Amino acid sequence: MKRTKPKVIRTSEAVKINPKEVPAFEFQIACSVLATSIKRALADPQLRADFDRWKERRAESQSQPDEPKERS
Repeated sequence: MKRTKPKVIRTSEAVKINPKEVPAFEFQIACSVLATSIKRALADPQLRADFDRWKERRAESQSQPDEPKERS
């Protein structure tokens, strides 16, 4: 399978990649690497506790209704 060079736009803050231009096999490899990294990170009890606290705070903030915005 011929590997194509991804089209990348470099900016001073981030690299933008058009996901539609990423070949499926490269996308699958990236997902696999990411999943393995997440599993390893969450195996650390300290990181897992931090993640669980973040999830709780996020759930609390999402369950609260937004306050009405004032019109100017």
